[in-house]
Amino acid sequence: MREHWYRPGGDGWITLAASGTLLAVEPSEHFPVAALWRALEGGFQSTLDSLTQRGFSATPSFALLAWSDASELRAIVRGPAKLRVASQEGERSLDGTGVSTWSEMLFGRDTRFELELPGAPEGDALPLVAGAVTAVRVSSDAQDDAERASANASAAPAPAPTSAPPPPAALPETTVADVWDDESDNMLGDASEPQDLDQLLGATIHRSDAAEHSAVAGEVQAAGDHDGMTIVAGDLRRLRAERRASASATPPEAPPQQVTLQLELSNGTVETLDQTVIVGRSPSANKVSGGALPRLVTIPGDKDISRNHVQFAVEGDTVVVTDLHSRNGTQVILPGRAPQQLRQGEPTTIIVGTVVDLGGGVTLTLREGA
Repeated sequence: MREHWYRPGGDGWITLAASGTLLAVEPSEHFPVAALWRALEGGFQSTLDSLTQRGFSATPSFALLAWSDASELRAIVRGPAKLRVASQEGERSLDGTGVSTWSEMLFGRDTRFELELPGAPEGDALPLVAGAVTAVRVSSDAQDDAERASANASAAPAPAPTSAPPPPAALPETTVADVWDDESDNMLGDASEPQDLDQLLGATIHRSDAAEHSAVAGEVQAAGDHDGMTIVAGDLRRLRAERRASASATPPEAPPQQVTLQLELSNGTVETLDQTVIVGRSPSANKVSGGALPRLVTIPGDKDISRNHVQFAVEGDTVVVTDLHSRNGTQVILPGRAPQQLRQGEPTTIIVGTVVDLGGGVTLTLREGA
């Protein structure tokens, strides 16, 4: 049996745990605890069917988590519930706020999760193996993320006091000889204004007893009558040329590649899902409300297809398909799942790889395209 930890709260959600499945649901008289418990014992699909049996519009806000025999976590969140999951693949989150259907995700193995629900916590975290409680937070650990961060901060040793670094040694004054800008023929500076030269070079010049000096931007060597303390115009021009060459050699960053969603029809045509799409034998937009006009995709000549058969809409990162009260109905086939009949007029979330079957051999497959 899998052990969870929950924070109780009088205004929290009903939370049930049994048989590797965890359900948190908004309290409702239409979903008594006894009925939810019987559905939960049947597993993930049985619980989901019980929650949606009255129609999608009457489905309450909920969070459903189930672990497979391989310890992989599958989660669905609907309404104001937030799930954070850390696994070998990294940390990801799932939020049902503002989504008209629900958000669904499959996580990797060996997961650690924290489910945040509406309401204020009352008391310390308590263990939950199997049973029903009222909770505002459920996690795989006794401490939530905020408590864990606070405990780590209090347990961290105080940094050892460090002594102030000694003041830097004074450098001898450096002279600047007749230095000219080779582009504007203007005097750049003299011994009374060394800060102008520093700004131009982006470096500090140090005195050397040998006939050489160094700068951060590059190293300049001179011989003969060079006194080791003076930069001449030729040196300055070379430093400037090197800095320009370095800046021009830096390649521009490539723009991030945009990923779009597409519908691939069984006849080979592809439609980009950058707006609402209505598919049918002779589709029209008179049944659709909203500011943006949908794109109409016609499937000609097939009597099994209704005039306005099905609608596809993008909501954030989610694609929602709705059967527009078609005559012969619509089936969806999620990857690795058996075909399911859509309820007419009810939006249903689909993922990449889902096949939508309109009948008569006409299908649409959700794809990703760059």
